[in-house]
Amino acid sequence: MTFKEVLEVETTVLLSLGGGGSIVLGLSSYLGKRWADRALQDQQHKYAQLNLQMQNQLDLATRRLQVELDAIGHLHKLRTEETVSKIAGLWKRIAEMQNWFNILAGEGLRLVPADNEARKKQDDEVRLSFYQSLNDAQKYLHEEMLFVPKHMTDVALQILSAAQRETFNFATFGPFLATGEMFMQYRKARAEDLKTFNEKASELEELAREYLAGGPRANSAQG
Repeated sequence: MTFKEVLEVETTVLLSLGGGGSIVLGLSSYLGKRWADRALQDQQHKYAQLNLQMQNQLDLATRRLQVELDAIGHLHKLRTEETVSKIAGLWKRIAEMQNWFNILAGEGLRLVPADNEARKKQDDEVRLSFYQSLNDAQKYLHEEMLFVPKHMTDVALQILSAAQRETFNFATFGPFLATGEMFMQYRKARAEDLKTFNEKASELEELAREYLAGGPRANSAQG
């Protein structure tokens, strides 16, 4: 049946009903409109509820994310402060050891007594201070190295190695330092170790300054 035929049938039915057909048609249109309006209202109400629910979930997720970000930021701040403190502590010990090493090798400034016995006593005191500063630096680094960026730790270990070689060489050559040949070998080895020590100390200082200034390696160490 075509649309035209359906329309003709409907027209015939309405004509047969007369005025009642108009009433039925009007009533059906009115009820259809009411149902459509009510259905639309229901859909709008459901949409409003769904929108409110989604907004609440979004707000909750946003608050949770902000709490996590705040916690991460606080931990990062604490970690950075802890790292700066440990770097400062390490550098203080390295600088003290460098001072004694330079004096020990005759590079630092000091008053030298004219009396041989007094001079020997002073040398022993300087060497003892050097050993004590070395032990202190070693202990500190091994205890706090987890809080110091690895590239700084690696350089600090090279500094300590140069100082340790000096103590080993003195223990090895010490009994024979009265002889010219042994004394010259010892002085040569000490000069090489001191050179390495000072170069690595300068490198550590540059790394520390770069970290404090927030350079590229500082960011990678924190990440």
